[in-house]
Amino acid sequence: MPKDVSEIPFESAIERLEKLVEEVEEGEIPLSALVEKYEEGVGLLKHCREALGAAELKLEKLDPNRDEVTPLKEEA
Repeated sequence: MPKDVSEIPFESAIERLEKLVEEVEEGEIPLSALVEKYEEGVGLLKHCREALGAAELKLEKLDPNRDEVTPLKEEA
């Protein structure tokens, strides 16, 4: 895994986070490795949150009223 997680596609970062969680949940990991996995996970999580935030901003620019719900008209 590269040190600069900003270059990792969002989907790959999520997959790696899931793998890290599985590895930690399995247990039997030396403390030093556990700390490394935690640090990597924190970086990946930050990257994913930033990517989601950027996507949300783009959506807001495309449709600033997207949070308003328009009721569906019932057909007779």
